[in-house]
Amino acid sequence: PVRRWPQLRGPPPASRTRVFAWGLYDHETSLLPSRLEELRHVVNHTVFLQTGYTFQGGAKPTRWPERVVRDVGVDVQRIVLSSPPAECLSPRFAQAKMRIKGQGNRTRGKQPNCMESATRNALGLAFLQAGGQPTDWAILSDMDEIPRAEAVAHLRMRSTRERTVLAFGPKHSFRYTLRCEATTAAPGPWTANAPVAVPGHVLLSLGAQRLRDCGAMTCKRVGFRASCGKLLRTRVENTSWHFSSCGGELS
Repeated sequence: PVRRWPQLRGPPPASRTRVFAWGLYDHETSLLPSRLEELRHVVNHTVFLQTGYTFQGGAKPTRWPERVVRDVGVDVQRIVLSSPPAECLSPRFAQAKMRIKGQGNRTRGKQPNCMESATRNALGLAFLQAGGQPTDWAILSDMDEIPRAEAVAHLRMRSTRERTVLAFGPKHSFRYTLRCEATTAAPGPWTANAPVAVPGHVLLSLGAQRLRDCGAMTCKRVGFRASCGKLLRTRVENTSWHFSSCGGELS
């Protein structure tokens, strides 16, 4: 289902419901100030997760732009996973192959999908450790997927009792540079992923990776509260920006 977000007039209403914003940080320093500024008045907690490994199992640095965060003036919690998930290094995933859909007999390893699933599912554990409750909202996204403040503010007017899964569809989608935009922002290989907002009890029952890929073969049942399978999300249009490959060391 697809819906439009109503116009928000005035400041967000007072509410006891808290909003936690989670992001996977991979050296997108140029995008960090924009994300922090956009959400500074509508979220209660901002948390970034970094890894000292790639999803292919290699090592990578975990530099952190402390000065950039300090200049913006937003309190940020940073979590670093220094070692790859042990289960993903086992023969079950390290040596296993899977067919690539639509490409005949071509195969690829299962280890990168295991790494991604276990890493994203760690967001559920971090949510609990940060004091998240079943009645709070959790926003899950990569650093280059920035939800609009107006959409986040509306979460406080929604009940967290239902098993709601909202996908914030992009208003603008860019790739590599702001000079390259998908004018229609239609769902596709690099616009389908979007910030996902869920009540805490949904995150803790389904796991973050399933909320992200909704039944794709990339989901592996590893990590905290892991589950896989099809999942119906409500896509809300024009509620985020997507800056694919516009930040980070490889952009």
